[in-house]
Amino acid sequence: MLDLEGFEEYLREEEMSPNTIVAYMVSAKRFDAMFAEVSKKNLIKYKQWLMEQFKPQTVNLRLTAMMRYCEFEGNPIKVKLVKEP
Repeated sequence: MLDLEGFEEYLREEEMSPNTIVAYMVSAKRFDAMFAEVSKKNLIKYKQWLMEQFKPQTVNLRLTAMMRYCEFEGNPIKVKLVKEP
C-alpha cells in the first residue's frame, strides 16, 4: 500500500501547484488500487494499461506522477514516456 498522505505532503513541500497535486494523487490512488507494490515491472504494466485507456499526454502525466512517487520513497524508478504525435 502506498503512503498517499506522505506523498501528498511531499508534493506540497515541493511547492507543486494544487492542480498538479490533485492529478498526481489521482494517479497514485489508481496505481495503488491496481498493484500491491511499486516496481519497474508494475510501472510498465500500468503504462500499458494507461495506453489502452488514455491519450499520450495523460499517460505521460500519470507516469510522471508515479516516478515522482518513487523519488519520494527514495527508490527512483524510470520508465520511458510515450511519444506524443
